[in-house]
Amino acid sequence: MFFWLLYSVYGFFQQVPNTPLGRVEQLMAFHRFWDAYQELNQIIQNDGKKAEMKLYRLRSHCALSMSMSNEAINDASVVLNNKNADNQEKQLCSNIRARAYMQLGKFNEAQVDANNSGDRQLIRTAQECGKMALSYESYLKSGQVGEAVQLLDQLIKIAPHAQQFAFERAQIAWNMNDYGRFSELSKNLASSYPEDSTLMYRMGIVSFCNGNIEEASKHINSAIKLKKPPKNCSVALSSISDVNKFYPEANRLLKMNNHIEAKNAIEKVHNAGLLFCSENSVLIQAAYLIKAQIIRSMGNKNETLDFLNNMTSKYPDNNDFLIERGELNLELGDYDAALFDFSTAQRRNPNDSRIQNGINKAQQMKKQATTVDYYKILDVPRDTSMNDIKLAYKKKVREWHPDRFGDKEKKKEAESMMKQINIAYDVLGNPQKKQLYDAGRDPEDPMGDQNMHGFNPFDMFFNRGGGGGGGEYFQFGGGQGFRFEFRF
Repeated sequence: MFFWLLYSVYGFFQQVPNTPLGRVEQLMAFHRFWDAYQELNQIIQNDGKKAEMKLYRLRSHCALSMSMSNEAINDASVVLNNKNADNQEKQLCSNIRARAYMQLGKFNEAQVDANNSGDRQLIRTAQECGKMALSYESYLKSGQVGEAVQLLDQLIKIAPHAQQFAFERAQIAWNMNDYGRFSELSKNLASSYPEDSTLMYRMGIVSFCNGNIEEASKHINSAIKLKKPPKNCSVALSSISDVNKFYPEANRLLKMNNHIEAKNAIEKVHNAGLLFCSENSVLIQAAYLIKAQIIRSMGNKNETLDFLNNMTSKYPDNNDFLIERGELNLELGDYDAALFDFSTAQRRNPNDSRIQNGINKAQQMKKQATTVDYYKILDVPRDTSMNDIKLAYKKKVREWHPDRFGDKEKKKEAESMMKQINIAYDVLGNPQKKQLYDAGRDPEDPMGDQNMHGFNPFDMFFNRGGGGGGGEYFQFGGGQGFRFEFRF
């Protein structure tokens, strides 16, 4: 196979002459379109008016391959407008220009060029895209927004450089309070619509609700400087200023255990955010997290747990509330609940060190809580001899033998203690079992916990894939928490 490939490559280079044009074709064969594009620029510049039409066609091809739609159209048009150009070159350029027009969403122009190219598949594709665009407009006019959105999303994939499609889809996303989609679509719209004050204002509000205070301030200030800015710009700037001031202030006061002032500060953040943002926004969730931390810092553990249970139910994809509840469950001594919270969070974000630290801590605390200290029961040091262990055992038996107690409650307590004393001596009085116990392993099941390091008790419920079979996979959301930035 290797020698066949080597022979094919060798044959290709034998067919391509060692000329500037030949080197361009070599670069294009290996999809090095930018290098080929630069080479063609130089050749065309050197040849001037004598440049062959093929050079423009090749450069147009390179531009199309790099999604440089307008450049591809310009070079293809040079060939198509040249009366002396070869018919085959014109046919190839019609094909290229049709595809470039489709990237820009200009489907009528694309259909004309597709027909001239003679490419049947391209003709069908251009016609289908034109029909799709007409259907989208019809759905939108008749108020069938859901159907219109589905078609528009398809058109955006087909025509990634059609700014009018992105603009229209962003407007729909805004009206539907789909700020995530609006933010995604509006990234490149500012350069295409720099004088649109409404677009700038909306970009500012979305940035604000996503917790990006610097971007929010920049966009709102840009909107104010343009013609006919939205009426709410001044109010928005005031809210941005409040959040920028009181969110860090709430954190600072929380660290100082000034709970009342911290609560007042975060309440101002919450109120400022709700003027423009939904309950599901990053900003509002950030305020709720600080509220939870304030309640917890005040020592109201049960109240904090109730609050966090409400938040994890309300925001099931937010890891920060899960981590906060996991840490609280550790304080409450509910280690299984803590492990559940940390493990659920880890499935969403395996690389968060806070989560792994929480899992390790929960496992360690659970083990400590469930491990019986046999040395403490027999009241001997860990480095004691086997003979001293035997003597200590006899002493404890004499002290706690049930026959020494007449009171029923005391006799019952003594019986319980005797069980523990006998188990302790059974382990520590046996050199092999004692060695396993001292190593942190179960002397009654020495193989049972060899692989406990890194063991996740929830793997049996949450199949991670890996292996045959068709086990079910349970997933509680896929969020990564939120980020809150202050670079005002």
